[in-house]
Amino acid sequence: MPSKINSHFIKRLQCPVCQSNNLNTRYSQSYENDAIKNYLDDFYNPQGGVEHVYLEGTDYSLKGCMDCNLVFQENIPNDDLMFRLYEQWIDANIVCKAQEQYPLWYHESYANQVVDLISYFKETPNNLTFLDFGMGWGKWCLMAKAFGCKVYGLELSEARIAYAKSNGLDVLKNTDLSKYEFDYINTDQVFEHIPKPLETLQDLIQCLKPNGVIKISVPNGNTIEKVLEHMDWNAKKGESNSLNAVAPLEHINCFKSQTIKKLASQCDLELIEIPKARKQYKSKTDFVKKSIKEVTKSKGESTTLFYKKRRT
Repeated sequence: MPSKINSHFIKRLQCPVCQSNNLNTRYSQSYENDAIKNYLDDFYNPQGGVEHVYLEGTDYSLKGCMDCNLVFQENIPNDDLMFRLYEQWIDANIVCKAQEQYPLWYHESYANQVVDLISYFKETPNNLTFLDFGMGWGKWCLMAKAFGCKVYGLELSEARIAYAKSNGLDVLKNTDLSKYEFDYINTDQVFEHIPKPLETLQDLIQCLKPNGVIKISVPNGNTIEKVLEHMDWNAKKGESNSLNAVAPLEHINCFKSQTIKKLASQCDLELIEIPKARKQYKSKTDFVKKSIKEVTKSKGESTTLFYKKRRT
């Protein structure tokens, strides 16, 4: 039976990664189900609050692609509901105050990423141009800028754009991208939110310099089959049965590693490694050792792959 949908949603009829129609239904339940409503309240109330009336008459429906193994939400918010979700249900003032209290290891992980990238390109920082696609509050951009790189951000949230500009960051629009070429494009926890990931990736790689690199980091969906066996709406983020990788409304695409590779292969991208520029653990203080363990734990919840444009 087709899933129910109201006027605030759009139905995706094909796999958004490989365009296949070879799909099956992995789960379907009304957004009016108490377990789902409680899950949404627990997640959004600390950030602002969800208006359930916009979800009435719609099913939270997960489809599985039999060709590339993407698991994706069939019914996704339209542009108006997306705006309400990210700009109103998520209160920018609450979230902004929270992100300003992030611990030392969060900032250190960004610093290490930038050092690794500069070392990989074997260029002085002022010769490198980076884009953070979906920059959020601009913390990664600020770190790369502090090292001397030319850095641009792209973001849809008006509140986050204003915050980034107040910190001196250059913010682009989608229509600006064709005017630039980047050595590196950072997409960290972005592609799980994008309605058309294949089209988005195709657009981004047009902005890469020859041998330019793009990072794709998304919630780890490699164990999603076991997670869907339980559908435990009470499991917390980080627990084995957590539904974070398919979180309703936001994480509309759930990627396994092989699915990301399929996505990249369609764009003629080559999988690479970014080596660590230096050993980070030995001779560190106990505090920093603990911080590195926290970074490792958080990265375990994500799948991160790097690709570069093939030479033509």
